[in-house]
Amino acid sequence: MRNFHIGLAQLDCSSPELATNLETTTEAIRVAASSGASLVVLPELAASGYRLDRQVLLASAESVDDPGLILSAWADQARIHQVAVVGGFAEAANGGLFNSAAVIGPDGNIVGTYRKLHLFSEERTVFDAGNRGLPIFELGDIRLGVALCYDLRFPEVL
Repeated sequence: MRNFHIGLAQLDCSSPELATNLETTTEAIRVAASSGASLVVLPELAASGYRLDRQVLLASAESVDDPGLILSAWADQARIHQVAVVGGFAEAANGGLFNSAAVIGPDGNIVGTYRKLHLFSEERTVFDAGNRGLPIFELGDIRLGVALCYDLRFPEVL
């Protein structure tokens, strides 16, 4: 197995402006990649900022079937820097709104998404609970599982 380095990006993505969060997250991917990361992990809801306003989140939500501004930019950065990226975003899918994490391969293709299973407190009034279980993502010879925040309180997830 080759060396595999993970870059964890601890960021303030609280701006209501997507352009600001886009700049913050793409810079974090660039910096982590230049520091030798093979995988860059961005925070929960890094695309929109962690806010519990359904209308705001719906306005910034993206679909992996038709990636918008943020997912497209993360995919471009993954491809340019040859790194995998896991990043949190509000996902619009099948009439639902999910607190999701996209898993993007170093070729820029979206490998899949994890939808947060265990919603905390007021998150239940904004998001639909994840409906994909606990998928395992393949990134070359690396197998990767994803969990978001409150999910770690449930041992079966880990």
